[in-house]
Amino acid sequence: MDDLVEQLNQQLAIQTQEIADLKKQMQFLYQRVESSDLSEGIAPFDPLTNKPPHY
Repeated sequence: MDDLVEQLNQQLAIQTQEIADLKKQMQFLYQRVESSDLSEGIAPFDPLTNKPPHY
C-alpha cells in the first residue's frame, strides 16, 4: 500500500509540474496574441464582394 501511495504522489508531482509548464506556455501565447496586430493580413469586410458562393 505504501508503494502505491508513493507512486501516486510521484505521479501527482509530475502532473503538477506539467500543468505549471502548460500554464506558462499559455500565458506566453496569450501575450503574443495580445501584442500582435490582429488586423494584419485581414482585409476589411466588404458586403458587396464578400458573398457566400451560389451552388
